[in-house]
Amino acid sequence: MREQYQIPDEKFKFFAAQEDLEQILFELTAQYNLKYIEIVQQGNGSYREAIFDTADMFLSAAPHQKRTVYVYDQLHRMLLYLEIDNSWKQNGKFAGVSKALAIQNVFGDKLYNDFVAKAKERFQKINEMHYGPIYISPLLYAHRHSIIFSFNDPYFRIDENNKAVHVWRKEWEKLSAQ
Repeated sequence: MREQYQIPDEKFKFFAAQEDLEQILFELTAQYNLKYIEIVQQGNGSYREAIFDTADMFLSAAPHQKRTVYVYDQLHRMLLYLEIDNSWKQNGKFAGVSKALAIQNVFGDKLYNDFVAKAKERFQKINEMHYGPIYISPLLYAHRHSIIFSFNDPYFRIDENNKAVHVWRKEWEKLSAQ
C-alpha cells in the first residue's frame, strides 16, 4: 500500500538570532546531507542562485539580512523552505519574524518536522491571543524586554510579565527613526 501524503501544520513562525538558527541547522546536518540553495531575484527580472555546503557558509555570506533559502536533503530528497530575518544584530531594536514551511513532497516532511521540533525544544514560547504563540530563540529571549518583535505589522514588545503587548504605529515609527 502506498503511503499517503500528510499535510504538515501551517508554517512555523519564529524569531531567532543568527547564532541560534545556525546551531539548529548544524544539528540537522548530523541527520541529513544538507545543501542550502538561495535564489535571488535581480533587478532585471532574472534570477541568480547560489548553493552553499554548510549553514555557516550561507549565513555568513550576507550576515544580518533578510534571506530566503531552500534547505535540501540530497539523500532523502526533502526540502525545507526558510525565510530568515537576521536583522536584529544590525539594528538592535527590532527582530523580524522568520518562517519555515514544508514543501509538499512525496518523500515526506521529516526535515521540516525535525527543524520545527528542534526550534520548539530550544525556543521560549509566549502566547499571544490573536497571532498564536510567539517562539523566541535563546539569544533574543535574553534581550526580550528591549526588542520590538515585528510580524511586519503588528509589532509587539514583551513586558515584565512576559506577555506580548501590541506596539502602536506611532511608537514603532518613532523608535525606527532614532
